[in-house]
Amino acid sequence: VAEKLITYEVQLIVKHYNQQHIKRFENTLQKLVNTSGMNNTELAQVKLKK
Repeated sequence: VAEKLITYEVQLIVKHYNQQHIKRFENTLQKLVNTSGMNNTELAQVKLKK
């Protein structure tokens, strides 16, 4: 089975953020994918756009 990369764009509104906030968001996304029952799916990349 060939793998396919699907790209989603998520926009968040936050009052302020720092490196800890960014890391916590990345960890939350990883946990979501791992525990949601989405078999054969893994988080490829999280990139902060400024």
